[in-house]
Amino acid sequence: MEKIMCSAIWIDDGKDYVHSPHNKPIGLTICGYRHCDCIIILDLIYKENKSKFNKIQGFLTDKKRFIDRKEAMQIAKECGQLINTNINKDELFSEDVWLSR
Repeated sequence: MEKIMCSAIWIDDGKDYVHSPHNKPIGLTICGYRHCDCIIILDLIYKENKSKFNKIQGFLTDKKRFIDRKEAMQIAKECGQLINTNINKDELFSEDVWLSR
């Protein structure tokens, strides 16, 4: 069963990177514990040019797939990864699966 592995942001910069997620062979995928960690890395890499690229916040799975927040919520529910099982929303946030640092 596929599980959520980490927070991620996919940036469509048009480049081909080695070891990209299977379903995102073009563009850079930045991973981190929380999305804010990914944003810090994004800022360091792209500096003032980051706004010109399409970006999607999501998650990386243990099957090496980048998924959006909606699909991530479905997977987290199916795998029992949610901290609070009473969550009633469509999109997954890192706080829903990992405790604060």
